[in-house]
Amino acid sequence: MSELQTINSPSRLLEIAVEHNADVEKLERLMDMQVKWDAQQAKKSYQIAIGKFQYECPVIVKNKAGHNYFYTPLSDIIAQIKKPMRDAGLSFRFEQNHEQAIEVRCYVTHSDGHSESSSMSACADTSGSKNSVQAIGSTVTYLQRYTLLNVLGIATADADMDGRLPTDLDHAAELQTLIEHVACVRDYYDEVTEVKSLIANDDVGGARDVLKDLPQDAQKLLWRAPSKGGIFTTEERASIKNYSSEAA
Repeated sequence: MSELQTINSPSRLLEIAVEHNADVEKLERLMDMQVKWDAQQAKKSYQIAIGKFQYECPVIVKNKAGHNYFYTPLSDIIAQIKKPMRDAGLSFRFEQNHEQAIEVRCYVTHSDGHSESSSMSACADTSGSKNSVQAIGSTVTYLQRYTLLNVLGIATADADMDGRLPTDLDHAAELQTLIEHVACVRDYYDEVTEVKSLIANDDVGGARDVLKDLPQDAQKLLWRAPSKGGIFTTEERASIKNYSSEAA
């Protein structure tokens, strides 16, 4: 905080007012300003803390099977977020209201005092052979899980997400393969053109023979999927695959 901001802060102005025996009305206005000032500063601290938490929070993986779906148990979520939350000065708590449906509200609070919350409501989960207490407990846990994720601004990922998250090495390897593919198309431009022309004229067997006469590494590079920048379309690839299967 700069020196000017310190002098002009409500707390400092309040001190000056007290020193000069300001009237009660002025002191009350300054105290109200102080409350609002503190709230604004606490909210700024909270926003910074949430940003820090979201940056450091690991991917929450859906690793438990339900009925035709996967989910992350509340206990697993808490185990994974408690350290980055603590490091960011954040904590959470739940409140319940059972007056009508089952309502759960999750509060996340920063050490400077600012809190934000998210709420959801649902009926008791009576599926399966649950008794009344178990039905309520199941719904409460479900709502706790989703209100916590919501107020923290994080999502869960499929169990195989780690295998699908690209790394810098993945990007480099993919780019290198694409470069090699483009070079191969240039080197075998006449053959590629002939294959495309033969397929267009319904001579898929001739197109396959042209490809088979190419070196193995060239065949592999040219067979790159169109979704990854490959030279042959999905239809052309399907024609050759189907022909090869029929020939076999």
